[in-house]
Amino acid sequence: MSAPPLNRRASGDAARWRQRQWVGDALGGLVLLSILVNGVFVFASLHRTPLSVFLGGRDTAHFVFILGLILLGFIVLWRLGPRHFPLRFLAGSSVRAVVLRQFLPVAAAAVLVFDVLNVASNGNEKLTFSSFFVLLLSLVSIVYLSFRSSVVIGRRIETSLKESEDRYTVLVNSLKDHAVLLLDPVGHIITWNAGAEHIFGFSAEEVMGDLVSRFSPGGEREGGKMENTFRKATIQSFFEEEGWRGRKDGSLFWAEIVTTPFTNEKNVVLGFSQVLRDITRRKQTQDALTASLREKEALLKEIHHRVKNNLQMISSLLRLQSENIQDPALLAIFLESQNRVRSMAIIHECLYQSPDLARMDFSDYVLKLTDNLLRTYSVQMDKIKLRLDVAKVP
Repeated sequence: MSAPPLNRRASGDAARWRQRQWVGDALGGLVLLSILVNGVFVFASLHRTPLSVFLGGRDTAHFVFILGLILLGFIVLWRLGPRHFPLRFLAGSSVRAVVLRQFLPVAAAAVLVFDVLNVASNGNEKLTFSSFFVLLLSLVSIVYLSFRSSVVIGRRIETSLKESEDRYTVLVNSLKDHAVLLLDPVGHIITWNAGAEHIFGFSAEEVMGDLVSRFSPGGEREGGKMENTFRKATIQSFFEEEGWRGRKDGSLFWAEIVTTPFTNEKNVVLGFSQVLRDITRRKQTQDALTASLREKEALLKEIHHRVKNNLQMISSLLRLQSENIQDPALLAIFLESQNRVRSMAIIHECLYQSPDLARMDFSDYVLKLTDNLLRTYSVQMDKIKLRLDVAKVP
């Protein structure tokens, strides 16, 4: 029975992986061996050792080194990972792999430098064609690897930016109840998320490049207000406001808008972001509560006004009745009752005139109460002076 297609594919991948391991190790060993041979030659040159022993193997080592570098370049161009890289057993990590990539061409250039120094110190020696070829290949390898490193870094940065942009897009589009807009410094729409489509009813293609003021009831006439919003957001780092906005079907809704500028490292404004939320229901609830509270306040004030009038009427009746009483003890009782009723009427009068029904100015109440007592007992103000030292106690 034949193996399933997936198993055959896995077996083929494993075989290619083992083959690449073997090729990588073989090429790495070849390059390393050529470096060692050239190193022996250089060591002998520096120590004035007779070179006749090494002259025969020098060119061979150079050509082996050239062949190894050519195959090494092929492996690099093949874009194999660190596991398949030559000298895989030394490149156990990505850092060591990068160091190894840079080491091989630099080592080739170093061999040539020592070769040149040897020729300079021994006039009878001449540089071979293989030496110049090693130099050329080394320089090409260094330039290529440097260029490749910059390309790799650029690709990594591009990939990182793409991943960051994708995460931002996913996050913004997941906000179905919030419209997230990016605007240029003038106010033209740059981005339009799914929440904005849900709230306004417009697709991104319909609004891209338009001024954000088109959604205000005044349309383009709201441009001055939009500029004022941008100015305040720039000064305060962000600006919150509420106002009416229009949908595609012509209906209006009450929106909460937060505008935030985004700048570069020189603090130059590159544009603005706006996060908008439909709070029409909350606005309606608040308006209903405010209207209900005002009605209750008006009703309470009317009640206090009527109670005050009734108490004043009772106080007036007691005063009229006291005029027909001759008994001093009974008259004192009537006056005391009249003052108590009058004090309650003053309280309701203060509450009626107070802007806050939950609080009352106690000093004003004391002033009115003492003034009423002085008039009730017919105190001669030229003989008795009243001085109140009462702080305002809410």
